[in-house]
Amino acid sequence: MNWTRAMTSVQAAIFRTNANLRTREICLRAIVGLSVFFSLLMTEGHGDEPVAVAAANVDGADVQDILFCSPRRPFLIRLHLSGNGQGFRRARRDWAEAQFAVYDVDKNGVLEGDELKRIPSPEALRLGRAVESSKIAPPDSDPADGKVTPAECRRYLLAASGTPFSIATQPSGVQANLFPKLDSDQDGKLSREEILGAAAKLRRYDQNEDDVISANELQQSVADEQALTQQKLSGVLGMLAVVDASDHGLAASRRLLESYDKASRDPATKTFRKDERLTKNELLIEPDLFERADLNHDGKLDRIELGQLSFVMPPSVELAIEAPSAAGVFLVSNMRPSDPAHATSISVTQEVSGPLLLVLNETAFSLTATKPAGDIEQELRSTYKNQFKNLDRDKNDYLDLAEMNRFGFQETFFSQADVDGDGKVFEKEYEAHIEREIELSKTAFVLEVGGDGRSLFRLIDAAPADGRLTLRELADASARLNQWDGNGDGMITLTELSIALNGVFRSGTPRVSGPFGVGRTRVVESMGGPRRQSTASTSLPAWFIKMDRNSDGDLSPNEFLGRRALFDTIDKDDDGLISAEEATAVPK
Repeated sequence: MNWTRAMTSVQAAIFRTNANLRTREICLRAIVGLSVFFSLLMTEGHGDEPVAVAAANVDGADVQDILFCSPRRPFLIRLHLSGNGQGFRRARRDWAEAQFAVYDVDKNGVLEGDELKRIPSPEALRLGRAVESSKIAPPDSDPADGKVTPAECRRYLLAASGTPFSIATQPSGVQANLFPKLDSDQDGKLSREEILGAAAKLRRYDQNEDDVISANELQQSVADEQALTQQKLSGVLGMLAVVDASDHGLAASRRLLESYDKASRDPATKTFRKDERLTKNELLIEPDLFERADLNHDGKLDRIELGQLSFVMPPSVELAIEAPSAAGVFLVSNMRPSDPAHATSISVTQEVSGPLLLVLNETAFSLTATKPAGDIEQELRSTYKNQFKNLDRDKNDYLDLAEMNRFGFQETFFSQADVDGDGKVFEKEYEAHIEREIELSKTAFVLEVGGDGRSLFRLIDAAPADGRLTLRELADASARLNQWDGNGDGMITLTELSIALNGVFRSGTPRVSGPFGVGRTRVVESMGGPRRQSTASTSLPAWFIKMDRNSDGDLSPNEFLGRRALFDTIDKDDDGLISAEEATAVPK
């Protein structure tokens, strides 16, 4: 029997019942005690599976809850995650069951002797994430008889590898603070005249006269706009917590306390401190839900009560994420109408372009689901395996920590690959760890959250967004900026450039926690900052490719090596640039 599901189903039913408060309290205390008891049994290896399902969900196959602690109040976002029509936790379970066959060399149905050494440590299974190994029961624990059965192995691997769902940040490009550079009168607003003059003002920053303005050239003593965007993004991500039954909701409990526990004056010490409990004035949830969670009736919710609260809060939003669906389509959709009680603070709309727009108070999430970028699994394997010889600088057939650090590997990668702890990573250990990371990462479901802050740099740097402003992008700057005049007053304020967030759900993305990334746009460092490598089509004239020294896809008069009269003849639209299309149209 699945005790986790049974206990939490009963607990949720008790919260919904109309029984008097005292009866609910007695039942809930019993349920909490039983939950802890059976969780401890499972931790010691006596249950039928680890506590690794969202406790608010009956079947646990596809549900994952996220707690969003907005400045005003917490919201519970319920996700139904699936891939190819299968609940997302099934992939991790299948992986755990398949691993037993890998470890069982003699195929006798149990792991024993040297086979036990093949079972990886929790550190090796967490892909660089922190883990408290002491809280994870060893594989041989039910009973501890020197043999590990398939059930014991599966239970250990699921507990040691952690939750298959995580939230990660997307890398953001370099941006510079353009607002004060364009705001000539420093009134905090960009007038129509200031917007029209943006191109002329920004061209003055082209220090190396390559007709491209980089973020580095724009950096001055003023505060960096990207730093502000990242600060806002970090603050929003700090409001998100994955609700995980394996820690009995303690992580979500900590997030609630961090978000809403206000310091008060201690009369004894005459200092301000937080009391690690939340009152009704601090935690703005429905009064009846607060009272039900307040088991000891002291008017405050402590860590344990808050941990249980995260499992039984009604979801404010319930979304279905199919990455992909059984039909191969990637979808994010709203599963039910929004709660009328939250109508003023929650909005869920399906945008025409495809993404689902979720607005919680002032924070907007544009949510999509997509497949991993390209077929990177084999590329990862070949890239990392081919690097072993290069890493082995002293050619002694193994890698030490210094050699791996020299190439940008983190110490955690070394310690996880060094299974026997001898301070040496031999080629077989190195390749085995790469395989372990790839196969395990393919079972994960990730929400990648990135800042889509409407900074001026990002708005102008649009084709492509490579951290540089080309002459064509500058010429189009006025039209682009006018789109963000939200109130139609002919001016742009910092408020109209507030941060938004984009979230991308991905399942089964192969990865390795090392420095040799693949499947991404490659950039090279130049004097002017990050620069996209040329992706010019081979159908372009050779003269165009050679003259396009800054690889921006256009030729300026400075780059063109012929007469100005010829330049003007090729520049059919008289915009001062020769585009790829205009170059292709030139007779050969």
